[in-house]
Formats: sequence, C-alpha cells, structure tokens
Amino acid sequence: MAEIKYDIDSIATQIETATGIKMKLVNEFDPEYIALGQITEDDLVDLGFEFSGYSSYVKCPIYKLNNIEAIFDDTILHLYDLRSCI
Repeated sequence: MAEIKYDIDSIATQIETATGIKMKLVNEFDPEYIALGQITEDDLVDLGFEFSGYSSYVKCPIYKLNNIEAIFDDTILHLYDLRSCI
C-alpha cells in the first residue's frame, strides 16, 4: 500500500481551521509555514501527527505526518514538506 503524500498548503489550512491560529508562508520555493500564535503538541496529535523525536542541536520536538514535518523552535511551530528538502 502506497504512503499518502500530503499537500503542505492543505495541512497548514487544516491547522488554522482546527486551532484558529494563522499559518504564515515564509518560504515559497521550499514551502515552509510558521504559526503566528501558540499551537500545542496535542493540537498536532489531534490532526494525526506523530511524535518522531527531537532535533539534534537544540532538542526541539519534531512531529511527522508522512511527508509533512512540524518542529517546535522554542514556542514557534515550523511546518515543512520533507519532499522539498531532498
């Protein structure tokens, strides 16, 4: 069975709808969004994201939804498509 590939724009919209927090596109060519408010780890889990570990340097929590990764840099959520990082 093939893995579902999610569209980052759609996921950003789902996060906005579920939380009421605006997501801002900060990089158009390698799409990346940041949250303009406080989003919790529980919010991501409710949307189907799963905890995948911590970043290596600052130890930021990382959550994944197949090809979409969300990382908390301090309290700011960054959302990006892993396919654009290859």
